[in-house]
Amino acid sequence: MAAQPSGHTDAVRTKEASGDDWTEIWPILRHIAEAGETFCWPRDITEDQARAIWMQPAPNVVLVLRDGDRIAGTATLHPNLDGAAVHVANASFAVDLNSRDRKSTRLNSSH
Repeated sequence: MAAQPSGHTDAVRTKEASGDDWTEIWPILRHIAEAGETFCWPRDITEDQARAIWMQPAPNVVLVLRDGDRIAGTATLHPNLDGAAVHVANASFAVDLNSRDRKSTRLNSSH
């Protein structure tokens, strides 16, 4: 595995998030909420509020994009409706500020 100049590695992979990933997901989401540009969340959202929104149980799916040993991005996918329209879904993506210029973070949306 070759190290990149910025300290990143070639080991980029997407996996389903676990509760243990939250400590790395929260700073990404906090920065996005505070900026107030892309998510329609309160800029002062609490960690508990954000976790309740982002880390919902099935049928929702939460993914993380790992670049080596760190989380470079995250996504949440969930159905918009129940019943016959359950196949209609919504997704939100968040990328770590330090990874936004990395081509690897684009893999997040291809999962």
